[in-house]
Amino acid sequence: MRSFKVLGGSLREQLGDIVFAAATDGNHGRGVAWSAAQMGFKSIIYVHKLTSRSRIQAIEGVGAKVVVVDGNYDDAVRQVYQDAQQHGWQVVSDTAWEGYEEIPQWVMQGYTTMLSEAQEQLAGQGLSKPTHVLVQAGVGSLAAATIGFYYNLFGAERPWSVVVEPTKAACLYRSALIGDGKPYNVEGSLDTIMAGLACGDPNPIAWKILYDCADVFAACPDYVAAKGMRVYSVPLRGDPFLISGESGAVTLGALMYIMEYAGARRLREALHLDRDSQVLLINSEGNTSPDDFRSVVWEGSLPVPEQYKIYVAD
Repeated sequence: MRSFKVLGGSLREQLGDIVFAAATDGNHGRGVAWSAAQMGFKSIIYVHKLTSRSRIQAIEGVGAKVVVVDGNYDDAVRQVYQDAQQHGWQVVSDTAWEGYEEIPQWVMQGYTTMLSEAQEQLAGQGLSKPTHVLVQAGVGSLAAATIGFYYNLFGAERPWSVVVEPTKAACLYRSALIGDGKPYNVEGSLDTIMAGLACGDPNPIAWKILYDCADVFAACPDYVAAKGMRVYSVPLRGDPFLISGESGAVTLGALMYIMEYAGARRLREALHLDRDSQVLLINSEGNTSPDDFRSVVWEGSLPVPEQYKIYVAD
């Protein structure tokens, strides 16, 4: 990670002793905590009760205090906001609510840095843009930033887009099914191996972009993400080896099913996906939960059910 200079002098005096706060499933909170520490500020990060110990330790390892909330991710979001109001902390969230919209927009704008870099790499390969983008979604901020980025660049000529969520936390998929333009939540434990996507309440700012611009919303069971992890780590001959966590790998699993599963033929044809397509996937996490990673990649947990297995010759 890039290092920042610890703030001092008159600028530090103007800012005072800010405490930055966030709710997280892992990556976002760790990033907020690291950035706060680099600039000499304290941070407090809220996680839900199903957050793995390794993710908590990673956040603590960059200097944050971690608070475990007895609930799911959305409960952690609500709790950190309430406590921040009481203690005067500055919340840095990638999801918005009434009266809190500017910072989430900044976070979404920050995501587009990755896409600008991806476009530079594509240009180096002689490609103007991908033909398709599959992007994972929790509250929808990364997905909206990705699809909105390409919409702004290419308008009607933008890549086909697919938003991918866990079946057990598919708030955007549910919102799309209802189809009245409003965001809708899903409730429950949101217990999915895709911890970074286990969100029940959509970001309303992100939802507006997705409702207007996304082509397809898809909900995937955990074994789709697990298959993506295994394929990334043991690829076909000539493909690169990648370490990807559950939330980062689900789009590869989804792409493989869209391309190869007989029951997905109509979707494949509607998206104009074929052997000549140039598909962009974003690996949003590495081995952030080693126990879960080893369980999937080494031990073969969450195997593909027999009726959904697809065999591909090397």
